[in-house]
Amino acid sequence: MAVVLVQCLTIFMCIACGYEVAQSEISSYHYGVDIDNQEGADVQATDSGTVLSVTPFKRGEGQITVSNIDGSESMYVYVKPFVEVGQRVHAGQKIGITDTNGFEVKNIIHYGFRPSPGALFVDPMSHLPQKEKE
Repeated sequence: MAVVLVQCLTIFMCIACGYEVAQSEISSYHYGVDIDNQEGADVQATDSGTVLSVTPFKRGEGQITVSNIDGSESMYVYVKPFVEVGQRVHAGQKIGITDTNGFEVKNIIHYGFRPSPGALFVDPMSHLPQKEKE
């Protein structure tokens, strides 16, 4: 079961850019959602699983991919990672902090979701918890 991804979701979903599939070979696409999150704010695992890859970049485009226990995969981008490949993580565990380092105009976490290894990315909103605005 998915839990809070970033601090923003504890209040309400703050989606900066939604999921979009390319309509043609020349149109743009966005295989995930961009969720507003302050620079340096915690990024938490949505599910329990094992870290598949960790790619720290100098320009704020660090990336973590987790193989979730149900066989799905979660990808977190614009993250300064606090985990290592092979490490077990638990849903809600801090796995890094937002680190756009000037790469993005807004402070965001890009979250991508695959239902199984090697599958196409799907709209992750169906996997993330939905919070109602009060």
